[in-house]
Amino acid sequence: PPSRPAHSGATGRYGTEPVNVVCPQCQSATRTRVKHYPDATTIVSVVLLIIFFWPLFWLPLVMPDCQATEHRCPSCGALLAEKKAPCCGCME
Repeated sequence: PPSRPAHSGATGRYGTEPVNVVCPQCQSATRTRVKHYPDATTIVSVVLLIIFFWPLFWLPLVMPDCQATEHRCPSCGALLAEKKAPCCGCME
């Protein structure tokens, strides 16, 4: 079963880049492992770009700021935080 993040929908220190943390699961002081993946906001951005400016529709699929971010502990693999994708940075 998927583990619940320590800080779901986290803002503040959990962004698109790795951060230094103490894992609540294994208590190791480490730097998070980050994974970017498209979510619903990313797909909506792609569709809007296809409709209004199709040559750049692919940008949200390759820009980390337009994708959801998952922070995991590299030692134990615990999900520490998930950050939902903003509307390509315009909503932050």
